[in-house]
Amino acid sequence: MHTSGSDTGFCTPRRRRTQAPLRGVIGVMSHEPRRRHRDAVRANWLTALPDAVRGHFLIRGIDPIDRAALDLELAANADVILLPARSNMSQHIGPLQSLLLWFECFHRVYADVPFIGKADDDIWLRTVAIEPLLHSAEVLAGHSAVYVGHMEAYSWSTAEFNEGAMENSFSFAWPKRECSRDRPAQGPFPFAKGALFVLSARLSGAVLAWAKSSGEAAHLLGNDAKRCYLGSPAQQASTRTPNGSFVSGPCRGRRPRILAPVEDVWLGHALSLAAKEPVTYLDVPVSMYSLFPWGFSAMESLLVWHSNADDDFPRRVAIVSRWAANASRPTRCLSWWSMPIRCRPRLRAAKALPWALRQLSNGSEAHLQAWHQDLQVDVDWAGNPSTLRSCRGQPIRRCRLLPPAGCDTSKVDLWRLPGAKLSLPVPPALRSPPAKPKVAE
Repeated sequence: MHTSGSDTGFCTPRRRRTQAPLRGVIGVMSHEPRRRHRDAVRANWLTALPDAVRGHFLIRGIDPIDRAALDLELAANADVILLPARSNMSQHIGPLQSLLLWFECFHRVYADVPFIGKADDDIWLRTVAIEPLLHSAEVLAGHSAVYVGHMEAYSWSTAEFNEGAMENSFSFAWPKRECSRDRPAQGPFPFAKGALFVLSARLSGAVLAWAKSSGEAAHLLGNDAKRCYLGSPAQQASTRTPNGSFVSGPCRGRRPRILAPVEDVWLGHALSLAAKEPVTYLDVPVSMYSLFPWGFSAMESLLVWHSNADDDFPRRVAIVSRWAANASRPTRCLSWWSMPIRCRPRLRAAKALPWALRQLSNGSEAHLQAWHQDLQVDVDWAGNPSTLRSCRGQPIRRCRLLPPAGCDTSKVDLWRLPGAKLSLPVPPALRSPPAKPKVAE
């Protein structure tokens, strides 16, 4: 077994903490060979995070695929945390392993920080909005734990060796009914999509404790070769009929449409069983969270842009960043400190944002921040009969984050920008390696 950067150790940030108190730490999950993506993220948003928010790349560091290249990256950058797991894990279970290890590292290194986040390495993040977002979560966290992201709902198959997210089970919607724990399915439960989510640190601690006591995560990771989900080794070794049922092989008699244990759905599933307290789910809507599976577009109201073209990500994220930073582009967006929150059951504010201030695009940032600091919430929601409950029976509430007043939520075709389709200057570190010639078998 070999490690890279052994002088740094595992779970050891090399960047010193600033004097400013941290509100949150975001772990950007990456795979060792994706250096182009990491350099693109560094160039376009990671280094612009406010002092109250720290960002780290998370890379599994045991038995590196290219030890020399990884050591060079560690020598040049202080933003990487190595996780104690094999670099070359299956894409089906590697992210789940990384998420669990990130939770453990966070509690070891940042025990006093209230929020932990996870991001993918193929996103753009509006950095001026991340501290206001965490402050919104902090306001809600005064009365319950908080889980922030773009919410969907799934159920979870609990059948032995056929565990995983159940496709087309209340997807793209908030649950319409309370969670059922009947076998072979458990749910529906809400979860935040994996491109970016944030949760109260104590929730990640509860998930770790539940995972250890239940043994579920260890079972998923340790028995991957036997499990029957879409694309698994066992399913590929099985035979199925035209109607999709398995008639022979390791997956005979199993459900054919179970998804891999992706880390975001698993976290929602685990949280629904682990949390021993009420939880507020702060939903980031599609007007602020890019979900466009086609084309290349953005919106003025976007908080997160997620790439759907992996190989072209370094070029596209530069275009998005340049478009968002264009000061000459007309905008009616009020300050990002003025993002409204709508809750069901209702949130009651101690005082409302003055109408006149909402109308002014040049409203005083200090006034907006002071209003935000004074926001209070009604805590009676947990006893409201309309409140949904988690799979553990704890009250859960859905709040929706909204863009600042005046923000345009219409899509902008970024290919129409001058020069967007032309080749942008790309640093050598971001260029794709030349394709290897195909060898006839």
